[in-house]
Amino acid sequence: MGLETPQELEQAGGREASGHPALGAGPSANQSGGGVPHPANAEAKAEMDADEAAREKQRRKQSSTGQVMEVPPMDEYLCPISGDVMEEPVTIASGHTFDLKSIQKYFEEGNKDCPITHEPLENFDLARNEDMARSIEEWRARNTVMRIQAARPKLQSAKEEEVEGGLLELFQLCEERATNRYWVAAEGLIPVVVNLLKSSSRNLRRKTLATLANLANGNDENKELVVDAGAIQLAVRSLSRDVGESRQGVALLLELSKSPKVCEEIGRAQGSILLLVTMLNNENANAAKDAAAVLQQLASNDQNVVQMAEANHFKPLAERLSTGSDMTRIVMASALSRMSLTDQSKAVLVQQGAIPPLVTMIASGKLEAKAAALGALQNLSSLAANRNELIRAGVVPPLLTLLFSVTSVVMSLKEGAAAILANISMAAGAQAETRIDANGAILESEETIFQLLSLMNLAGPNIQVNLLKALLGMASVPQSMEVRNRMIVGGAVDVLIPFIDGSEGGPATRPLAARVLRELSKEPEAGKSVADSLMEGQGAALKAIIAMLQDKDAHDNRAAAASLIAALPPSDAKLNQALVQADVVQTLVAMLGMKGGGVGTNAQLKDAALEGAANALVRFTLPSNIKQQQQLAELGAIPQLVTLLVTGNAGAKRGAALCLGNFSESSPTLSVSVKAKSGGCCFKPPEEPKCVLHGGTCSVRSSFCLLEAEAIDPLVGAMGEKEPLTAEAALTALSTLMADSCRWEASVKIIHESGGFGRVVQQLSEGTERAKEKGVWMLEKLFRLEEYKFEYATKAQGALIEITQHGSNETKPVAAKILSHLELLHQQSSYF
Repeated sequence: MGLETPQELEQAGGREASGHPALGAGPSANQSGGGVPHPANAEAKAEMDADEAAREKQRRKQSSTGQVMEVPPMDEYLCPISGDVMEEPVTIASGHTFDLKSIQKYFEEGNKDCPITHEPLENFDLARNEDMARSIEEWRARNTVMRIQAARPKLQSAKEEEVEGGLLELFQLCEERATNRYWVAAEGLIPVVVNLLKSSSRNLRRKTLATLANLANGNDENKELVVDAGAIQLAVRSLSRDVGESRQGVALLLELSKSPKVCEEIGRAQGSILLLVTMLNNENANAAKDAAAVLQQLASNDQNVVQMAEANHFKPLAERLSTGSDMTRIVMASALSRMSLTDQSKAVLVQQGAIPPLVTMIASGKLEAKAAALGALQNLSSLAANRNELIRAGVVPPLLTLLFSVTSVVMSLKEGAAAILANISMAAGAQAETRIDANGAILESEETIFQLLSLMNLAGPNIQVNLLKALLGMASVPQSMEVRNRMIVGGAVDVLIPFIDGSEGGPATRPLAARVLRELSKEPEAGKSVADSLMEGQGAALKAIIAMLQDKDAHDNRAAAASLIAALPPSDAKLNQALVQADVVQTLVAMLGMKGGGVGTNAQLKDAALEGAANALVRFTLPSNIKQQQQLAELGAIPQLVTLLVTGNAGAKRGAALCLGNFSESSPTLSVSVKAKSGGCCFKPPEEPKCVLHGGTCSVRSSFCLLEAEAIDPLVGAMGEKEPLTAEAALTALSTLMADSCRWEASVKIIHESGGFGRVVQQLSEGTERAKEKGVWMLEKLFRLEEYKFEYATKAQGALIEITQHGSNETKPVAAKILSHLELLHQQSSYF
């Protein structure tokens, strides 16, 4: 922490050392600092220089703490040329003594005589006057000691002004020459100064920190004395205070950290590393820079590096993982495995290169290294965004090697490998384009899938859970039909059924196995196979699924069971009969009454259970089974489905819309025609109210009327969901209102008044192909009515033209017909 210019450093470099009587050899008597100027000390120096005149006056006046009078220099100490006390006295040929700089300048100006006698000189040799130099140095030392001794009572004064004066005096002494730092230490003032850090005065603490930094500058002995006096913990406290004090506090710690011995003490100080990491974002750029420098010094100690990582400063740990010794890497990886990391921290660690060295440790490290690296990667892989980096680093092959090893690999290593594999696979859903390992289709190859399935019956419970998660992740990607088929061919259904009926696994594996079967059931042939397997024998597996569904205290089980039932073929009469006989319908309707929403794992599981229940009910609302529909209506399912359109998640809304669409298809046949009532000549009984949609008497329970159920607005709202299949289901349900050839005009008006056609137009551009088919069909009917042309023609024109150019065989002709009707396309067009 230098307090001098580079020029002064250069001049000081060739001077002789002057020993301090108490501390031994030290810097030159003329040296005025110990390093490169530090911004914090420059700031402190500027402040103290501003009081220089007052300081000089104070040294010469009587105060309550005593009188300070410097011994004036003898005339012979003064250079005859400059009039100042000589810094380096030298004698010339005339026998007179001058200051080295002054006489050199005199000769450089062309003078060849003695400045005093003006007689010509025989030569221009310069001889150091040792006696004079020694005498001047002794004079200076006497004055320095007097000033230092006079500072003690000031530093111990009860008056803050006098204490500040003492600090200013010491600061100036240190600025004048480096040896003065030794003299201050010899007088025992360092503990006195350190004690001032306990002051309640912010200004006094700040000046004390600056003075201590100056005393320690370039002087390892003083650094240790500062530490022995208890300055480190007090300086650490300053880091949490205002900008000015924290600035000086971190500057002192930076100077002290230059001593390896002291550096260890800083790392052990309570809260030091956490506060230093916090200061990396300090509003004072120099303070932040100093904090980074101190942390860099402390990073020589592994334990300090771990503490930095725990305070969210990960760069040193990431560097140790890459460049440290084998033992250091193990220490870093072990620490990383134990840390509670936020998602942001996990992302930062990966950005700073933590994954490749950890993968190397798994692939080629010793047992201890493998265990530590697996723990660390398990932590990092829990963030889905890190999945691609893990795959690029080649983590999959060594994980599979550990899992499939037949040697005596420690079981915990297999558990760790399975957990990482599960995290990677479960993160694949949103990143289907990077499903495979960088070295090829390793993770999802037939061989790997077969080995994973084979391992299911040989592994312990923890590994089974993670293997099921891995299989679930691999099968859940919408585009992974090939993977699902490979699992089916590999015997996945037969492997998983025992985990459902309880002959394998335990409570934790059952819902996971049900979810994997759900994904496999998305393939038509597999769905039938799963249904048959569930009912084999005494139907133990199906009974287990029903028991899971009816377990009111386990939302995870209910969600898994309901979603599996929803995925099984809805036309399987034998399965449907078994479910009805087991009162599954009543259970599913009752589940609709659960309150969803909220935050936390339990709330998410509730939402998943609601979603599963709504979608499982679709199989029981098919228009081909009106009797079953009536049972559901009597159970009060329709109002709850309408509510779910508003409160449920996207998946639940989709299930609700599908159910309501199925109910609505049956409404025209169930609406009771209103017969005119006859009366006397003077009295005619009032007619029963007619449903504007169906033309008869309607109700929610008797005819499943969506208008009576107040479902129109919620369905329009569901069309605005970002999830395409949810929007499609809502649009499809609304389209059923327009299917009645006699009453479709009334339906158009109702949907228009609810803002539904605006959403229909939107689906022409953003929706699924099925949504577009239903949408153009609805718009074709809409534009038959003149009153709606003006409002919707311009909105729909662009999307309709796009469909005529790039739509399917089903949508192209309908879109062309609409444009023709709107006089935007000729009837002779090839689209017809």
